Amino acid sequence: MCIQKTSFERRKWILERLRKQGSLTLQEIVSELCVSNMTINRDVQHLEAEGLLKRTHGGISQPDLPPQETTCATCHAPVSNRMQFLFTLATGSDLVYCCPHCGLAHLDRYSIVIGVFATDFLYGTMIDAYRATYVIGSSINLCCEPTVLSFKDCEQAEAFCRGFGGKTYTIHEAIKFLYPHKFDKA
Repeated sequence: MCIQKTSFERRKWILERLRKQGSLTLQEIVSELCVSNMTINRDVQHLEAEGLLKRTHGGISQPDLPPQETTCATCHAPVSNRMQFLFTLATGSDLVYCCPHCGLAHLDRYSIVIGVFATDFLYGTMIDAYRATYVIGSSINLCCEPTVLSFKDCEQAEAFCRGFGGKTYTIHEAIKFLYPHKFDKA
């Protein structure tokens, strides 16, 4: 018996199965998910475009993993442990950015990620990027302009602003401030 799945659920299923088995035939996927070849081809094309799998003759396999980045995936600046921002993809690989400014620019690019992490500016520890508080416009200029600093604790971010200027933002507010064109109506 087949259970209807959304495109997100199908793609997640494909990636989970691919991680376990290493490769799949398209016919296996069609049979297991009870959908058409066209539907699976669209799902596979989407996942391939994100670099999450590789097409083979009649099937798919895990992508060749690139070497771990030491430069930013956006601006190619060196990545500092103090500022890094990263995405852990469903393949298990990481995309590393030099700072939250570069990382936030790509937040909507990948549909299936395991985690998005920022580095707490004060302590240098990795934190959940969605729960972080971001400071923009401080007198500290370490990386890309405007410098975006991430903090685990909102109160510490506000105290930082009192000493070094800037304003605090949630992740969604920061993206809207940095990239207003993403919110323009066409």
